[in-house]
Amino acid sequence: MIIQKSIKLAMEVFEQKMEDFADKVNVKELTADFAMDFSAALKDAFSEAGRKAYQRFIEFHDINETTLEINGEILRQKMVSPKIFLTPFGLIQIARSLYQADAGGKSYCPLDNFWGMKDEFATEEVRQAVAFSMAHLTADETQQLFEKCAWFHPSATAIKNITDNIGDIVETHADTIMQAVLDVQQIPQKTDVFVVSMDGVNVLLREQGIQQGRPAQRPSLKASSSENTAYKNAMVGAIPVMHCPPEKKKGLKDCNRVILHECPRMERQPLNSSLNKKYLQPRKNFQITQRRSFCATANVRSGRMQKRLRYTMTTKN
Repeated sequence: MIIQKSIKLAMEVFEQKMEDFADKVNVKELTADFAMDFSAALKDAFSEAGRKAYQRFIEFHDINETTLEINGEILRQKMVSPKIFLTPFGLIQIARSLYQADAGGKSYCPLDNFWGMKDEFATEEVRQAVAFSMAHLTADETQQLFEKCAWFHPSATAIKNITDNIGDIVETHADTIMQAVLDVQQIPQKTDVFVVSMDGVNVLLREQGIQQGRPAQRPSLKASSSENTAYKNAMVGAIPVMHCPPEKKKGLKDCNRVILHECPRMERQPLNSSLNKKYLQPRKNFQITQRRSFCATANVRSGRMQKRLRYTMTTKN
């Protein structure tokens, strides 16, 4: 039932947005600017319809109870707590029921647990897109990329925060994640070459670290050698598998497809002409089983000079 209601809401929002665009436009002929404006209006209408429908769909599954028992503790409903989330359709605000014990303590929003957004700002689709883009681009470049081709537009700071959270999760569960990656990897049976490569670089990080080696200056009142920066070695490896394709048989080229680039025109000569008989004599130690030939005459003018070019070609099938 909620899906049908969400679809109906999305259609109403989309239709209203496009009607507003039609009222503002008074162009009868198609131009490049008009096509771009219409495309932008479609994108905005789809995004707005998606946000409204997604918001209603999520809020429908919230719990509205006076009390809840969580882990043997009674939590009482305190208020409705709105929170902004970043979805594939853009930013939406979700109203959530907030529960807390009478003695105080940490609050609890059951709706966040239902759709996997506890202590999260961006949905899983957005986090995957950010992680994939950050593996190839910087945060500023990722922001510009999403502004051009996505419906969600996180800032560079938000992109960095999302990446930091993903990095913490990966470091915490590094062994489990690596084992899961290795389990799905299979070496193809037709593998001819197996290559392993690894590279690394020292990266300067904004965290405290102990300076290595002898201090560059005399000892002073500063007792600690810890600084605000530290170097760590970042490693990357690749294991490609290669299959050598069978060698292709080398065939003979067809002379009839040869193009004379510098010739303005080309005239065919009869096969029985004296010119062909002169140039089609087979050379020594060269056997011709079947012969196809043509003679092209081209006039190339360079100033007052005129050259006559003769091309005679033979092929062997």
